[in-house]
Amino acid sequence: MKLHTGEIAEDIAYYFLKSEQIPSAVGLGVFVEPNGTVSAAGGFLIQTIPPVEDGLVDRIIKNIQEIPFVTHMIREGKTPEDMLARIFSDIPYHVLGKRELSFAATCSKEKVEKALIALGSDELQTFIAEQEETDVTCEYCRTSYRFVRKELEDLQEHAVLRLNFDRPCPTLGSFL
Repeated sequence: MKLHTGEIAEDIAYYFLKSEQIPSAVGLGVFVEPNGTVSAAGGFLIQTIPPVEDGLVDRIIKNIQEIPFVTHMIREGKTPEDMLARIFSDIPYHVLGKRELSFAATCSKEKVEKALIALGSDELQTFIAEQEETDVTCEYCRTSYRFVRKELEDLQEHAVLRLNFDRPCPTLGSFL
């Protein structure tokens, strides 16, 4: 789907409406200091779940139009709960859960092995022929996983088995 307006929050809301058929309100903000560092970033996503009470969406829209920018609230020290309280100021709601935000890669050697197998036998053969070792680095956490030739050969064997398994069996047709 193409971008609708070029404004990230509006484009996300448009996507949810057109592709997922879920009316949504999205508010995002990032405050960048003159030195280039980000001092405030956050947002909210509000979606309706049927059945929706008459007038509820209009009340939420009105409340969102009356709140300050997301970055302004964050810079004032407002919490996500404070933002919810403003958005739902005259609407009953309850918080279903709360957890700390963390950024962590979920990479592992096993996941990297699966990714290498997915490259296919020919690509793995190229790695084996060109180098003694292959390093794969996670783009998120920069952890490097090293594979020596023997490991790559084992992965190539799995890739060949996978390729053969994915092909229809002449006797069984496409049941596999």
